Amino acid sequence: MIPEMMTAMVFEDINVIRARQVPVPKPKRGEALVKIMASGLCITDVHVLQGLFAHSKPPCVMGHEVTGEIVEFGEEQPFPHRLKLHQRVVVETMLACGQCHQCLSGNKNLCEHGGDIGEPPFQGGYSEYITMPVGNLYPIPDNMSYEEAAIFESFVCPVGGLMRIGITPGDTVLVQGLGPAGLAFIQGAKAMGAGRILVSDMNEQRLALGKKYGAHVCINLKEQDLYKIVEQETGGRGVDICCEASGASMAYQACFDLARKNGKLIFYGIPKDTHQTRFDVTQVITKQLNLYGTSGAPCAWEPVLNLYGQGKYNIKDMVTHTFELEQMEKAVKTLSDPEKGAIKIVLYSPNNRKQDNKDGF
Repeated sequence: MIPEMMTAMVFEDINVIRARQVPVPKPKRGEALVKIMASGLCITDVHVLQGLFAHSKPPCVMGHEVTGEIVEFGEEQPFPHRLKLHQRVVVETMLACGQCHQCLSGNKNLCEHGGDIGEPPFQGGYSEYITMPVGNLYPIPDNMSYEEAAIFESFVCPVGGLMRIGITPGDTVLVQGLGPAGLAFIQGAKAMGAGRILVSDMNEQRLALGKKYGAHVCINLKEQDLYKIVEQETGGRGVDICCEASGASMAYQACFDLARKNGKLIFYGIPKDTHQTRFDVTQVITKQLNLYGTSGAPCAWEPVLNLYGQGKYNIKDMVTHTFELEQMEKAVKTLSDPEKGAIKIVLYSPNNRKQDNKDGF
């Protein structure tokens, strides 16, 4: 029985997000209603709440990392061949018109008329139900839990970015910043045949997890010189691919400095609006560097899910804390506090109550 009202966490003002009762949305033709079981809390969401990203304004229901169960299709909507009622699915974040130049070019994440769920005018996943186009829903493998599916978006986007630029077997890869994106870059690079993976961070817990995921050299920036170690490891040649996943200005500059001639730079970490990020144009020209930004991966969801089903990736160990949806304030404080050691936080919907939270409260 689908209720008429549901609980949703509404972003009302800077640093203000509250549980409210709102109507359950109705699926239109071409859409499905998903009963949300869990959502991922992204550091971008925290920055939005803090007013550090100008592109997302209140009021709205936030949340763009979502998983759940299909409970209804839109009126007269035939079941798509890959979807059925009560199927466990993960929600692809980007909504697109399907008609603009970018959509028709296969880049629906860059749709001229679309956007992300969780940003006005599109409802997000910090709620009990959400309607989505059926094309944005992917069945999850039997070996994937709701916890893992809840944070899949944060994994597939970096991996999809690597798939887009390509890795030559044997390439040396540098990953800066070992949050969720950095850890995903490691796994993606390893699966695609990277010969040597170097990683840097200032957090020992994250460096240890990077080692577990396949990094060959882990550099603690508090104690070690990144430039010297990269020079030693590459014989002064530089790395083939630099993955920036921290959003820090110094890390961006290091990408230009440490890439080999004709190297590839992939930028994923988003600087805060208050930060000024500059780069060395001369090095781009004289070293003939290849720069890539990545903000979505519309062609990667299905293949990466298939590989996950084959045991190629490990997302489970990235989930360090879980909370109930209405504990959003605690979750935000935990993710904002480096001493808590949070990597990814999962918020359980009232549809999927969980008592053995890992939050330590």
